Amino acid sequence: PHPLKEPLVKRYPSKEAREIIALARTIGWREGGFSGSGHPVLIHENGSKVSIAATPGDRRNRANAIAMLEKLAGRKLETNSRRRAG
Repeated sequence: PHPLKEPLVKRYPSKEAREIIALARTIGWREGGFSGSGHPVLIHENGSKVSIAATPGDRRNRANAIAMLEKLAGRKLETNSRRRAG
């Protein structure tokens, strides 16, 4: 590789992705870096790994991501946390 070439910069997650990550932390998930395609990876204390969309475009993304995280964690978020703030 060229010595002056900058490394590939991973995307910073969108506001929605950051909100999902914050909610995930409350049920045992932690950030695990980025996948090869640039998506945030979350790792659960039980060993489960999942990547979420860095820039979600689908209106159902939040609900689908939360449902997947809850299923893999074996724990539910508190009802008030599931709703979008604002």
